[in-house]
Amino acid sequence: MPSDSATAQLHSTFAPIGGFPSSFDIAPTITFIVLYGCLVPLCVYRISSPKSRNVVQLPIVAAIIERILNLTVRLLQATGKWPWTSAILLEYQQITLEWGWIALAHAMVAFWRSVAVNATRPDPEKGEGGDQKKMRQRIKKVTYAFDGSYWVAQLLGVGAAICWRISLHDGLSQGLKAQVDGLRYSAICLAMLLILASAGGVLWLRNRMQGADQRACSYLVYLYLSILVVPIYRLTQYPSLSSSNTSKALFYIFHLTPEFLISAILVALNTRQLFQTGPWGDYYFSWRNGWTTPSAGLRKRRRRLRLVTEERKSWRWSSNRSSITTTDDDTRTEETEDTEILIPKDLEGRPTLEEVRQVKHLPAATLRSPRFATFSRQERAEAAQPPSPPPMRERTWRRLDRPSSYVMPPQSSRVPSPPSAALMLSPDQDFRFMALNDMMTEVNNERHLFQNDEATEVKVLKQVLALIEDKISEVKNQAVKCLGQLIKIIQVKHLPLVVDKLVEFSGGKEEELRDIAGLALKTVVTEIPNEGTLAETACNKLVPQLLKQLQNTSTPPETIIETLNTLSVLVTRFPQLTIRAGNDPVSVFVPLLDHSRPAVRKRAIITLSQFLPLVSSDRFNTLIKANILPALASSVKVERQQTIVQLIGGMARYSSQSLAPALPDLVPGILTAVKRDDSDLREGCLQTLETLVMRCPSEIASYLPQITTVASDLVKYDPNYAVDDDEEDEKMDEDEDDEDEDDDDEIAEDYSDDEDTSYKVRRSSTKLLAAIIGTRPELLSSLLTKVSPVLISRFGDREESVRLEVWAAFSLLVKQTGVYSGSGVQMEVENSPYATLKSQVPAVAKALLKQLQPKSSTAVLQGGFSLLQTLLQVIPGSLAGYSDSVFSISAAVLSSSSNTSTAALHVAVLSFLVSYFSTHPVSSYQSSLPKITPKLQQAATQRHPRITTEALRAFSALLVASKPVTSDEWVGPLYDEVVARLKNNETDLEVRQRAEDVVADLWICAPDVTKTKGGAEWDALMKAGRTEGAVQTIGRVADSDVEMEESWTSACTEWTMGLLKKPGKAGKSNTFSCLEVLLKKYSNGIPNQIPNELVPQLQSFLSLNDLPLLTHALATLSILLTLAPKETFPLVESTVLPTTYQLAFSPLVSGACLDALTDFFCALVTADHEISTHVVPGLRFALEKSGAPDASPANVAKCIAAVVKGSPDVAAGTIAEFAKSVKPGAKAKELNVVLSLLALGEIGKTIDMEQQSAVFDNALNFFSADTEAVRSAAAFAAGNITVGNIHHFFPLLLTQVQTKSDKRIVAVQAMKEAVANCPRGQLSNVAGSLWGPLFEMADSSEDTTRQATAACLGQLTTANPPQYLPELQTRLSDPSPLVRATVAAAIRYTFADSSQAYDNLLAPLVIQVLELVKDNDLVSILYTTVRRISLTTINAAARNKPQLIRDQTSTLMPLLYGETKFKPELVRIVEMGPWKHKVDDGLEARKTTYETLYTILDTCVDKIDIHEFMEYVRLGLKDDANEIKVLCHMMLVRLAQVAPTAVSLRLDDMAPDLATGMKSHNVEKNTVKQDIERTVELQRSTLRAIAALSKVSTPGQSPEFEKLVDSVSKAGATWAQEFRELL
Repeated sequence: MPSDSATAQLHSTFAPIGGFPSSFDIAPTITFIVLYGCLVPLCVYRISSPKSRNVVQLPIVAAIIERILNLTVRLLQATGKWPWTSAILLEYQQITLEWGWIALAHAMVAFWRSVAVNATRPDPEKGEGGDQKKMRQRIKKVTYAFDGSYWVAQLLGVGAAICWRISLHDGLSQGLKAQVDGLRYSAICLAMLLILASAGGVLWLRNRMQGADQRACSYLVYLYLSILVVPIYRLTQYPSLSSSNTSKALFYIFHLTPEFLISAILVALNTRQLFQTGPWGDYYFSWRNGWTTPSAGLRKRRRRLRLVTEERKSWRWSSNRSSITTTDDDTRTEETEDTEILIPKDLEGRPTLEEVRQVKHLPAATLRSPRFATFSRQERAEAAQPPSPPPMRERTWRRLDRPSSYVMPPQSSRVPSPPSAALMLSPDQDFRFMALNDMMTEVNNERHLFQNDEATEVKVLKQVLALIEDKISEVKNQAVKCLGQLIKIIQVKHLPLVVDKLVEFSGGKEEELRDIAGLALKTVVTEIPNEGTLAETACNKLVPQLLKQLQNTSTPPETIIETLNTLSVLVTRFPQLTIRAGNDPVSVFVPLLDHSRPAVRKRAIITLSQFLPLVSSDRFNTLIKANILPALASSVKVERQQTIVQLIGGMARYSSQSLAPALPDLVPGILTAVKRDDSDLREGCLQTLETLVMRCPSEIASYLPQITTVASDLVKYDPNYAVDDDEEDEKMDEDEDDEDEDDDDEIAEDYSDDEDTSYKVRRSSTKLLAAIIGTRPELLSSLLTKVSPVLISRFGDREESVRLEVWAAFSLLVKQTGVYSGSGVQMEVENSPYATLKSQVPAVAKALLKQLQPKSSTAVLQGGFSLLQTLLQVIPGSLAGYSDSVFSISAAVLSSSSNTSTAALHVAVLSFLVSYFSTHPVSSYQSSLPKITPKLQQAATQRHPRITTEALRAFSALLVASKPVTSDEWVGPLYDEVVARLKNNETDLEVRQRAEDVVADLWICAPDVTKTKGGAEWDALMKAGRTEGAVQTIGRVADSDVEMEESWTSACTEWTMGLLKKPGKAGKSNTFSCLEVLLKKYSNGIPNQIPNELVPQLQSFLSLNDLPLLTHALATLSILLTLAPKETFPLVESTVLPTTYQLAFSPLVSGACLDALTDFFCALVTADHEISTHVVPGLRFALEKSGAPDASPANVAKCIAAVVKGSPDVAAGTIAEFAKSVKPGAKAKELNVVLSLLALGEIGKTIDMEQQSAVFDNALNFFSADTEAVRSAAAFAAGNITVGNIHHFFPLLLTQVQTKSDKRIVAVQAMKEAVANCPRGQLSNVAGSLWGPLFEMADSSEDTTRQATAACLGQLTTANPPQYLPELQTRLSDPSPLVRATVAAAIRYTFADSSQAYDNLLAPLVIQVLELVKDNDLVSILYTTVRRISLTTINAAARNKPQLIRDQTSTLMPLLYGETKFKPELVRIVEMGPWKHKVDDGLEARKTTYETLYTILDTCVDKIDIHEFMEYVRLGLKDDANEIKVLCHMMLVRLAQVAPTAVSLRLDDMAPDLATGMKSHNVEKNTVKQDIERTVELQRSTLRAIAALSKVSTPGQSPEFEKLVDSVSKAGATWAQEFRELL
């Protein structure tokens, strides 16, 4: 033993777990002994009870007993009755304390193994299919690994205790102390990790494994988390264990207390029941006969299993394969319709044989019944399995111990299993239910179930029909479903059996049977296949009987309603078949309009309306004259008139075209009926007028003023609220809470709001006004003048639903004003719609803000803020004087707690604030900001991602509006919140994106404040896994005028360069853009190391695989060459330059990429002028060496011109070098000649080549070259050399045009080049000399010559419009159609100029160009017809100068509509060998017409009739040309945005054409790839149109379109994923 001093040192610095016992330990030790002792009786009970004992619980019981012994020893040591220095006792105590808590965690592994294993076992509803053997094996392996790991942790703890005891015996040493600490830390850390892993495993089990006991898993998770307290305590105490009283108190609280609580919980719970353990841990145990439930009565259940199995073996198949018989005495058979039916019989109270066979189909409730309590799952599964047939070739089943007569007949097809058919007549409702369910499964799996077996089909049909009369509702409903599936596969001749029986049931006396029969009829009619003759037979059989039933006066009202519903389904699915099967169905429905039951009348109206589109026009007109018009007389009863008015609405909905001619007779009657004092009649009249407004827009137009007046009057209809019109405005100004309290008290005595139906009239009239607003943009001015004040006055309607409708109608009026009020100056014209609405804003704001009180409902607040946001979108800055009220209301709403019901409201308020900040100057709300900024900060901290996103958007808008921000009042908290969001890896993606935007806004708008924050945001941005947002944020800051430190620029540049090294192309384009602005951000020059690192990286992007990245790489190289030429040039020259030579002649390099390449060469020679003498030959040599047939000398020429531009000193030498190839007699290759001419032309644009005039003459000589490439290059060279010195070269070129007839075509092309590239000031000097010669060529038969001439005339006209526009106007009347076409094309170039300087001169030309559309001259059919050129000119005018044609749309639109029609006379047959090909010469004109229509829709939408316009768009959807269909799809997308109401009414009309557009191309032998690609592009265009239209579709209003959307979007469809993305 150690000395006294060593003992003292141990006592103070190396104490045991829990410290050395002392008097302080007496009280807590006694307490824990008593507590553990109370658990002993419970342990005894758990072990002795058969229902709860299990082996898994024994370690917990042992731990409880051990703790009692351990604490008893500690108590004796504390009282001094037992020395604490006993080595054996100390070692025992330390071992158990190290081991005990780990053992508890270890014991729980067995519990969650049991839960997991049971989740993989089959259950009654899954049968054998639920057994997951592989998963079970994996779970066992994992848990066994946990067992081993826990043992390791326990052994480490035991080792630590032993080492501690050795140190106590041999004396303290640092080596032993380190060993003890190491073992203790290892044991604790390993056990802690295992506990966390165990908890994670249980959570995975709970969330991922279907069938796992959720309650048991929750208990285990809680227990594992509780035991974690011990290792956490132990880790915090090491290595400073001591025997102080504080240390001991912590030991009792955080070590012993969790152990006791967990032990008590595990003993108190019935772990066998909770965790489904058997005596040995698993729910199932492997006995000789398989897996069973090890509980009491096992032998008895096994004996029963043998009895059931023997009974099953006694079955035999009867001669009729539809039944089974048995030879035992405990069952009996009966004959039913020549079929043996098995009648089960109970044996000694246990389940019958049939119940055992069907157990896997029974619901869970039946399985829990007492009769099944003694049967295990395996017993039921084994009893339900039929004996396996011997391996025979014959398709028979012969029992070896039976005569050969018991042979199952061969089955030619699958038929329902005999027991299932028999069980339909079982006395047990569960069996009947499941038999029907099995039958439905068989029908769905096998469509030829009854093939060649009529007897079985008839029997099954009769049994299912019989079950419709069942007493159990669930069985009847299942029979209806089964019948719906059977109707798909039965033979046509058996359909009358079903129809007759169901009709008989529907006419019975029993109400419940009638209801279920009506449901069955609708189900059958709904499920009848469209293909085949079944539908025709069903209609012929069913419709007459249903009509006869309706004619029967004794038919109950409920049956009439169901019958009408069935007829509605029939006429919807099979319209022609239904109308042919019925004998004048209209005459049957009309009497029902006078039925005493309102529900019958309503249903009759709907069904009659659905039949009317199919009847003859005579019958339709007869109905109107005989039944409808008389009922509109004022003397007719209100009830009758209401029914007829509703019928008119139904007719307008389903057959608007047939009803339209009768509107002059009907509408006056409706307008008269609406004045009668009956709320229901008024509501019906208003609803009918709404339908007429939307469905018959043209015919109702003349009545719109009267309808608007009626609706405006009735929107104020409130007879129970007495306020005069003159007083109404004053009442609106009063506080709502004090409004007419005395009157309300008086009314309340005799009247209740529940009796008031006047709100329905007000609501219907508001909807009627909304329909007029949404479909009549041409009445916008009138509506704003007359209707808008009325709507504003009703903003405070006392009925909430009416109030919301009023706001919605006014919001629609505001949107229509924004769409149809024009743009620019037109909006501010006095009395314009925009100006009128702007003048009403004060009244709108005052009335609306008064309704938006914190106590208002969520719907009211959300609707109000939505209206305010719409107002700001149309009239920005209109609420500048109401910032105080707006912010007060917004702050009050945002102060409320955020939950599921209020989240949408908070989002609406924040979205409104975004619009408010964005559209108002900060000075208008600066003083009110303290009210709202705290609430925005609160919203930014919310957990709801949408709320946080909108709050950050609001801050971004506020920052931009307040720029520059110098106050830290709200910027500081915003900065902290944004940084916290960026640092949190669990932040929602949308929130993170918005936070990144806020970072950029903070730096751009509040740089002085943000610079003081330390830059933590950049670290959070750059360390995030998502880099796209960080790149954009850095790019925005770098591109701003904020001065950033060089260190920031260098760090961001280095980080951005690192992103370029990552594989993949995603985000590279934005990364390059960011890098470019960062490189330009350096104020003291780019550091030397950046070119050295960046140029090698950029070399990998210099390829044609990705042209956008190639463009960025070249632009970055140009920046480096410009800003750091000394460091960059050597690298570029040695590594990059050879690659760029190969890029220069590629035809793929064009547009922006070609511009980047020319900029690169210019920057290269600017960085070092000496290199230019090598670059030009290098480019030329690369082109010659390539040998590529598609090489582009034009690109090389542009690069050479860029070199000359960057290094003008080499211009003379370059010109001389290329002039050699074009000299007369030069034997240069054609490629060299073309390159030389193009290069000389590019150089000649900017350099005067008067001194090298021989080059121009040589270029003229090539006008008569043999090849088109050389002639085009020569024209390019001559034209552009002329630009360099127009006074010297232009006369020479003009001479070629006038005198050289053989070179005239090429000379005109050269002149076109000169005119197009010549500055306008120089062009005006030579325009006079060109004007006459050009008109001489305007009558040329050469299409190319006329096009070039038109281009020249147009450009010359723009040089001096006052002089030349009148001459063009005169030439529009030229007798020659070719001249007219040329002049029209020339005018198109004047329209292309967006300048408005000479619009007054162009305006008269518009009329004459419109007249050319009527030109009937079709001499030039293909491309130069006057009509097509005129349409192209109108298209240009509509695009660039819409103000010139806005007032001409009344003349223009009929002409355009006429050009949309297909003209057969323009179709000709072209013979190509043995094939004949149709050529439509009118296609180009039609395509141009639709392009013009699309342009007008985009620029002059307020000047067209939307309804008429849509008719021609629908016509274009039927066109054979895909290009026209695509244009129509684009117009539909636009129409859905500007006229959603009108479009939503025509969706069903367009659905068939859209469905045709989605059809795939039929692949044939001669199908080429281009055909398939065109079809795919058409499908994609159609899909975009469908997606746009689906957003404006009203559910239930367009069934055909909804079917189309379902077919496109359903899972598995070809375009489903892309369609969802479009939405």
